[in-house]
Amino acid sequence: MLSIYKEILKRKTLDILKMGRLNTPMQNVMLALQAHHYSCKDLIALDIFGMHGLWNTKDFAPYCSYLEMWDIDPIYTHFAKKIIPSACVVTGNSIEVVNTGKLLKNKYNFIVSDNFVAGEYGGKYYEHFDFFENIFNYTDNTTIVIFNVVPNVEKVASTYQINKTKLDLWIEKRKLFYQESEVIYFPANKLIENYSEKILRKNYNVDFAFFVPRNELIGFVVLKISQK
Repeated sequence: MLSIYKEILKRKTLDILKMGRLNTPMQNVMLALQAHHYSCKDLIALDIFGMHGLWNTKDFAPYCSYLEMWDIDPIYTHFAKKIIPSACVVTGNSIEVVNTGKLLKNKYNFIVSDNFVAGEYGGKYYEHFDFFENIFNYTDNTTIVIFNVVPNVEKVASTYQINKTKLDLWIEKRKLFYQESEVIYFPANKLIENYSEKILRKNYNVDFAFFVPRNELIGFVVLKISQK
């Protein structure tokens, strides 16, 4: 719990610094959407891994007429309810809920998946690979979908001290998902192309797509999709 109070202090400091034009990655995502002439108003939003909401959810919450955020950790959701009182905060396994069709709404026009990205988590999951397909059961006629992605797996593995056996398994999972033989280093333009192709095969239009770095390890692939 002490770590969350430290996160709150960091966020308050950043909000002060923002007056000097320092933005969070998600704030940059919202600015980029507006630069693409996307009207960020009255969003019906789903945050699949909301945590306490300090670093992503807080930044798109002002644009939402409805915001649903999930996290499996009750300590995180306890704080999220205080940090973003306008949100509908739910404690639970969001991956299982997405995969079994038990979210609170049938359709959302803004979906964010900011899951754990350093190998395996939850005993069996890797990145968003295990629920990616089912996310599209909840998209509206036009939807912004945002995935956090890993351009350089070896850099993440080194930072988080992932051993070779676990790294090799993660790489195999990436090969299956991306249907590529080379997935250790995946530059931003190739990630955008890969996700766009996946979505086009699902009979959606990709109206635009872009990449926003989050830090030196991960970034966001942002896509505006519409049903054909």
